Amino acid sequence: MAVRIERQQANAEQIAHYLESHGFKTRYPGLQSHPQYELHRSMARGAGAVLSFETGNVKVSERIVESTRIWGISVSFGCVNSLIRFAWGKANYADL
Repeated sequence: MAVRIERQQANAEQIAHYLESHGFKTRYPGLQSHPQYELHRSMARGAGAVLSFETGNVKVSERIVESTRIWGISVSFGCVNSLIRFAWGKANYADL
């Protein structure tokens, strides 16, 4: 289990850095730009495997969601699958 969690965190951190470097507003406690980065580091051993980002553009968001091959589209994150959610003023993706 420890190896899996470490790999998930490493992947999330790499993705967060990539998204941030491409101009997306990225929320991940492992990024130094996160407003509570220092607090999180003082309380946790890792930044976790969940992140969020904003594209600022509906068309870009739709393209990202529709192009994913690894993540399943979801309205809830209560499982162990890799998931993505598109929430541009909609309750769930089926409303689009």
